[in-house]
Amino acid sequence: MKKKDLVERVVERAGLRKGEARKAVDAALAVIRETLESGTDVTLPPLGRIKVKTRGEGAEATTHYKLVLTREKEEEAEQA
Repeated sequence: MKKKDLVERVVERAGLRKGEARKAVDAALAVIRETLESGTDVTLPPLGRIKVKTRGEGAEATTHYKLVLTREKEEEAEQA
C-alpha cells in the first residue's frame, strides 16, 4: 500500500475530504516518525508495535526498527 492508497481509504472510512484526509495522514506519519527518531517505541493497536533498537555505541551506533504485528484473537484461537 502506498500513502496515496492510505489517504483514499481514510476518505472512505472517515468521510473526510481528500485534502483533510491527506493532512491527517501526513500529521500522523510525522508524529510516528518523530517518536521513533526520539528512541521511543510506538504502539498502534490493532496493528502492533514498532520497536526501536540501537546497536553499538557512539559514532558506530546504528538504529533499527522492528515491527511486531498483533494477531487478531480469532486467528490465535484458530491456530491453538
